[in-house]
Amino acid sequence: MSALDLVLCRAAGHCFGFEAALVRQAQNCGSAAVTSLETCLGLPEDGTQDRHLLSLRGCNGDWTVDVAGPLELTSLPISHIHPLPPLLALQPPLPGLRALALVPPEEPKAPKAPKAPKAPQAPDARLILLLDPRTLALRASNNSLTAVGYNDESPPKSPRTARPRAEDW
Repeated sequence: MSALDLVLCRAAGHCFGFEAALVRQAQNCGSAAVTSLETCLGLPEDGTQDRHLLSLRGCNGDWTVDVAGPLELTSLPISHIHPLPPLLALQPPLPGLRALALVPPEEPKAPKAPKAPKAPQAPDARLILLLDPRTLALRASNNSLTAVGYNDESPPKSPRTARPRAEDW
């Protein structure tokens, strides 16, 4: 496999991608009350009027999420995809985040007549945050941070460091 097909959408001013094989259906957003991608990710809504419904394959069956458009189907070379570093992968900053993709800008077409040289400019690469809808479905179904391991509780103490309780005597 040299490329991965992705469905791209927007949320809170960022570009997100889902593996196209995990997207069942896309349609214009009607009046259905469906959880938005921004809510699933814990990001602020940007008020975009161009909304779409994506039916995604989750762990426990298909589920639907409301995303900002425009939707884009693209094929991305595998060499542009970078998995999260191991420490970030343990507890990603966004639920369902699995990888990042940096897409270089398209090469401009060669001009027909030579022009005066311009100062070199840094090319802007496009950053795509790749999400796993199977993991993200946990957040949408429970609509709570504890479903994906983002809770405020401290981890339980190990048996060696736990203080004995009165009930244990």
